[in-house]
Amino acid sequence: MLGVALGFGAGFAAGCDDGPPVTDDGATCNELGQQARAEGFDALASAERACLDDSECVVSEQHPRCTDPCGYATAINESAVSDVQAQMLGIEAQYCEEFERKSCSILAVPCVPMGPQQPVCRAGQCELEAETGK
Repeated sequence: MLGVALGFGAGFAAGCDDGPPVTDDGATCNELGQQARAEGFDALASAERACLDDSECVVSEQHPRCTDPCGYATAINESAVSDVQAQMLGIEAQYCEEFERKSCSILAVPCVPMGPQQPVCRAGQCELEAETGK
């Protein structure tokens, strides 16, 4: 799962070649979906993660509506939530609206289910870690 591979403090890997932005009406459903997915991951990768305490960290599973949600779970600083939401809305306007006009279907990506995760502050960065039985 991409979300597991991220390490949240390590980098974010979109899992595909971003290539040039797709903006013309000749874009295929696959191109639109891949570009939205790549830019969605980029938005999360650049989100603020700095923290001093666990209470500053939240789980974000925001993703462009025309993408499969697999791999988007990450821990970010709560102050970054509105910025990530705004970026996702911009991605949706650029790619998902055309994706939907073309009646494209979201292709599910292979996804390994994660157990319950909680956001924590480790070494000054928000990360996800497996929840422990309390």
